[in-house]
Amino acid sequence: MGLADFLGNIFKTKTADPQRQEIVVSGSCVYAPAKQAVQLQRLAQYMCKDYIASAVGKCEFRTFLRGRETKGDEYYIWNVSPNPNEQSTEIRREVIYKLYDDTEVNFVPLGVKLIVTDGYHMQD
Repeated sequence: MGLADFLGNIFKTKTADPQRQEIVVSGSCVYAPAKQAVQLQRLAQYMCKDYIASAVGKCEFRTFLRGRETKGDEYYIWNVSPNPNEQSTEIRREVIYKLYDDTEVNFVPLGVKLIVTDGYHMQD
């Protein structure tokens, strides 16, 4: 059973008899009590989020200036060290988690540092 089959089965989870405490696999469906079905779906969502964050964390970001690839300060910020407290892979994972959970991310540039904020408030 591949990852796609595993996740497909979890998202097709149906609620079983509330008196039963076990998870039953029947054909292409998984039957579980409601509480366990929700936990299985959260686990599957966390696994997907983690796989995507890991893949993006391993990517190299390329920077361009006037159509030519450059490796200046911005390249260093995105690929080596965005700030003194985090490595580039850590901040990329944080960005993916925030995008998945909140559907938006806010960066604050401080000199040659890049910080991901926990939240923000707009003032008129």
